[in-house]
Amino acid sequence: MQVAEAGVDSVSHAAMLAITDPPNTYAESHLHPAAEEMYTNRLGPQLPGLLQEMKRRGTILDATLFVYKDIPASNAKHPEIHPVDTLDLAARATHAAYETGVPISTGTDSEDEKNKDWSPLRDELVLLQDKAGMRPEDVIHSATAVGARTIGQYTNLGTVEPGKLADLVFLTKNPLDGVQAFSTVVLTVKRGNQFWRRDYESNDKNDQAGK
Repeated sequence: MQVAEAGVDSVSHAAMLAITDPPNTYAESHLHPAAEEMYTNRLGPQLPGLLQEMKRRGTILDATLFVYKDIPASNAKHPEIHPVDTLDLAARATHAAYETGVPISTGTDSEDEKNKDWSPLRDELVLLQDKAGMRPEDVIHSATAVGARTIGQYTNLGTVEPGKLADLVFLTKNPLDGVQAFSTVVLTVKRGNQFWRRDYESNDKNDQAGK
């Protein structure tokens, strides 16, 4: 609540919204038994008030569901502690934010080392739809208009209208029927420049993530 009241533009990591009394640091809360006892079956009682305040201020939730997919592997290093299912917790907190009307963006906070052929953004879109219960059209809005707001570029990006940069993606399936359609990209247009999927090559030399 203090972070929201400070007037920030966005708040990251949905699971941490439910941790109202961290034992030491928020990072350690992922492995803390108290979090398991308090939030496995329901979210914390302070969450609804926080979400209402975020909605009132227009504070964006950068949910980052994708990053929680790998949490169980790191928790395996601490067998003495029963860890929280942070993906489930993050998904439920995101759904609560969505139902409240909090704007949600589609950050990932991680690269997918196992799949260099696709951006982890694709998986984030599917998680927001399938795990957090967002409608496909709202997931698309989160990835475009809300995403542009999150990085302070809404006047240049995020919607298709005169005066904005020509950033578009073309698919073979309708994403309104399910955001899994973003696995059918055939053409990406970035600032008017065309990049055909058929020409894409994935290797360390061509990897743009680190540039």
